Amino acid sequence: MHFNQPVRRLAGVALLTLIGGAPAFGQTAAPTAAPSAFSGTLTGDWGGLRDRLKDGGLTLTAGEITETAWNIDGDTPQFVRTSGQLSLGATIDADRMFGIEGGKFQITISNRHGNALTNDSPLGVIQQVQPVYGRGQVWRLSQFWYEQSFPGGSVKLGRMSSAEDFGSSACDFQNLTLCGSAPGHIAHDVLYNFPVSQWGARLKLNVAREHTVSVGVYESNPENLRPSQGFNFEFDVDDGFLTMVETAWTPSFGEGLTGSYKIGGWYDTADVPDVATDVNGDWRALTGLPGQERSGRYGFYANAVQTLRAPEADGSGAIKVYMNAIVTDPRTNTLQGKLAVGAAWTGPLAGRPKDEIGFAVGASGYNPRITDSQQAQIEAGTRTLPAAGREYVAEVYYGFRATPWLTLRPNLQLIHHPGGREDRPDMLVGGLKTVWTF
Repeated sequence: MHFNQPVRRLAGVALLTLIGGAPAFGQTAAPTAAPSAFSGTLTGDWGGLRDRLKDGGLTLTAGEITETAWNIDGDTPQFVRTSGQLSLGATIDADRMFGIEGGKFQITISNRHGNALTNDSPLGVIQQVQPVYGRGQVWRLSQFWYEQSFPGGSVKLGRMSSAEDFGSSACDFQNLTLCGSAPGHIAHDVLYNFPVSQWGARLKLNVAREHTVSVGVYESNPENLRPSQGFNFEFDVDDGFLTMVETAWTPSFGEGLTGSYKIGGWYDTADVPDVATDVNGDWRALTGLPGQERSGRYGFYANAVQTLRAPEADGSGAIKVYMNAIVTDPRTNTLQGKLAVGAAWTGPLAGRPKDEIGFAVGASGYNPRITDSQQAQIEAGTRTLPAAGREYVAEVYYGFRATPWLTLRPNLQLIHHPGGREDRPDMLVGGLKTVWTF
C-alpha cells in the first residue's frame, strides 16, 4: 500500500489552512466600521465593491467543493482520486434594482472537474463515494430563474433542478447514500439534481404559520443530461412532463429546537420500457427483448431534520438528527429506494465551537424484480455472479472549521455488501471533503 500520495494531499491542505488562518504581523488597527457581509469569504469584500454591489441589489458568490477518496481496504485496486465542483452565482434583488417588491433573479454556472475513484478502481458500488462527480465534467448553467414572493407564498419560473425545492437536504456526508436530495440519486433518470437544470415552474403556498404546500411542473427532457448540453435553452416536452408535490411542516418545540418535516412525491408522464419484463412478460435479462411499455413513472419520499439540543450562544452544543427515505416505481426504476438516518453535534471539542462531528448509516438497493431476473439468469446458467440486493453504508466525519471560509471534513466510509452483493467483502473508503467560500 502506498501512503505517499494521500499524505502529500493532506499535508497540502493543512499548509493552506495554516496560511489562511495566520494573522498578518505588524498590522495596525483599522477604524471601527460596519462588518462586511462578505467578511467570512476568502476574497473578502473586494475593497468595499462587493458590499456596494449588494446594496444596489447584486450579490456575487463563489464556492468550491472538493472530495478526495481512497479505498483503503476491499477487493478492488487501491487509488486516491479527487473530484471537485466550482459554483459561481449572481443574485439580483429585484426590489433594490428595479423596484419590484418581492422579486429575485438567480443565475448560477458550475463546473465539475477532477477524477473519480470509480473511474480507476472498479468499486462496483450502488451509490458513489464522491457525490460531486458525475453528469459530465463540464460547465453548466445550473440556475437561471426568477422568483416572485407575494402574501401567502411565492412562484418560481426558469431553469432549475427539481431538487432545489422538492426533497432538498444537506450534503455534509461524502457517501451519496447519506448526502443531499435522495430522489435524484435513486430515480436519476427522472429527477435531476444540481448541477443539471431544466425548464420548470414551482408554486409554494403558506397554508399555515408552520405549514407550506408546493407544486412543481418541469419538462421531461433527457437532453439536459448530456454533457454537450450544459447551456441548453431548448424547451422540449416531447417526452412529457414531470409533476412534483410536497407538503412541509417546520415546527419549533422550544427555544432553538427547530424542525423540518417533508413528505412528497412525483409523477412523470413519459412512456418508458419496463426495467425487468419484456413485451411478452418474460424476463428481459433472459430474452434480450425490449421491455414492456409502461405509461408514467412515480415515486414517494420523506425527509426530516430535528434539533434535539439547542446551540449555546457561540453555536456549540447543538445536536441534530435527520432522516431521508425514498421508494420508487417498481415497474420503471432499477433501484428500489434508500433509507438514511444520521446525527451531527457541533462544538464537540472545547475551544472549537464551529467544528462538527457527524455519523450516519443508510441502505440502498436494487428493485426486487431486477434481483429476481438475475436469479433467473443464474438458474438458466447465463449468470455466474450472485444476484444483487441491498448495499449498506456507515460514515463518520469530523468537520474542522479551519477559517470562516474553509471547512475540512475528513471522513471514513464503511460499505457492507458493495454493489448489493453478499459475496463481496466490506469496503473501507477514507475521504476528505473541503468546502471553500470565495
